[in-house]
Amino acid sequence: KLLLVSLDFKEYYPQKIEAFAKRFGFTAEIVWLDEEKPDDFCPKIDSAWSGAMPATLFVNNKTGYRRFIEAQLSPVIFETNLVKLISEGCPDTLPVSSGFINDFEDILSKEQEDALSDYINKINNEKIAQIAVVTTDNFYPYDSIFIYAFMLGNCWGVGDKNTNNGMVIVLSESKRKVWISNGYGIETKLSNEVTKEIIDFEMIPQFKNQKYYEGLMNGIKAIENKLKIKEE
Repeated sequence: KLLLVSLDFKEYYPQKIEAFAKRFGFTAEIVWLDEEKPDDFCPKIDSAWSGAMPATLFVNNKTGYRRFIEAQLSPVIFETNLVKLISEGCPDTLPVSSGFINDFEDILSKEQEDALSDYINKINNEKIAQIAVVTTDNFYPYDSIFIYAFMLGNCWGVGDKNTNNGMVIVLSESKRKVWISNGYGIETKLSNEVTKEIIDFEMIPQFKNQKYYEGLMNGIKAIENKLKIKEE
């Protein structure tokens, strides 16, 4: 169920709220919160909530999944959390991991796979992050690359379960797409905006010249450098 909550002024309820919903085509239930003691109310939603808006709470009592985000959500963050929210397990149709390098699209040489694997192992051993690389010509059973990457990381168990430092890099040559899915522990150090910059400026220029190994290595090194700076 999707519940939309408005905290607008009294004079906005209900006419202006209804007009706003109609203008944007909202069909979900909308309620007006007339709470006058936010300092008492906010911790009841989540202890981390300062009261700032927008804020979103994902809850699935059946699976125990719960996540609170006090920020504007990008479509990617919203959809990945939505998939996690309604997921009751890992589909059998997801590919089986063969390690930290999974070249399902067969665009890397054995030497390139070994070099990437060695570099990733170094990062993993330093506990900076735990990275998995996937190349694929499809995202089945999902339609989008970011849901596919998110579910691979979740179902393969990429990252330390205590620090959530997993990262999954998915590249599809045939579909001309690339995505980096960050674990929750990485998101606090490496924002999605910075991750996108790494994709746009370190990886894609190499991919355009069909230099897939070089683009992947550039991206992994940039991730390592950014995370090391954050730790310092």
